[in-house]
Amino acid sequence: MKRQRSKIGKRLHSTFNAENSKWLLRVVALLVFTGGSIYAAQLAASKLLDPATLPYRSVTIEGSFKHVDAATVRASVAPYLSAGFFGVNVNDIQHALDDIPWIDTATVRRVWPDEIRITVYEQTPVARWGDKGLLNNTNKLFFPDNMDATDGLPQLYGPLGSEAYVMESFRTMSDVLKAHDLSIDGLTLDERRAWHLVLNNNVKLLLGRQSAMDRLQRFMRFYPAVLASKVMVINEIDLRYTNGFVVRWNIPKEQVSKTDLG
Repeated sequence: MKRQRSKIGKRLHSTFNAENSKWLLRVVALLVFTGGSIYAAQLAASKLLDPATLPYRSVTIEGSFKHVDAATVRASVAPYLSAGFFGVNVNDIQHALDDIPWIDTATVRRVWPDEIRITVYEQTPVARWGDKGLLNNTNKLFFPDNMDATDGLPQLYGPLGSEAYVMESFRTMSDVLKAHDLSIDGLTLDERRAWHLVLNNNVKLLLGRQSAMDRLQRFMRFYPAVLASKVMVINEIDLRYTNGFVVRWNIPKEQVSKTDLG
């Protein structure tokens, strides 16, 4: 009986070893295959990332250029194109374009097999901000090197962070004023949050902090009949009063005729 058990045990042990050997051979074969595949993949990736493989031969720059020229864009992205088609980092190119103040947005695409295509969308300035800034049509503030081409834009001032508020107030006030062909050349929100306007006829309006729109509406009620004929001698109109306003003249008071005073 013991001999029979011993023989059965030996056969089971032999079978177990054979199965283990087959399993180990499969694992070793899989590891060899996987290792070879990884090596091949690394070799292929290294080759594709080699700048000498598929170098860029064409840079296409598209857009409607007014404040930025294609040469400036090309020079900004040139340092990032030496890595080749697969090695170039599109995000680096995007950041380089974002650093050009007059560019609002830009898209960068690889075009097989050797082209990079860039589409540029310029800023659309709608107002000057402070002494060196501009606001675009989405109330975004930017600081270009050259502002010579922005003459004629309204001049806005305000505390840091108030750009959108001042711009929206400018639009609202402009809608009120245009009923009598008036527009705003300058709008300031000072540190005390008081409003100051300079109209296109050089008349200054002081609206103060409270009820600015009501005060502007009051000015518009009196403007056609009382003020329009006197704008040449008006320097400033102070509307910070409950029921009226004060006119300050740009000539000595004694020289203002009774007709001018109305």
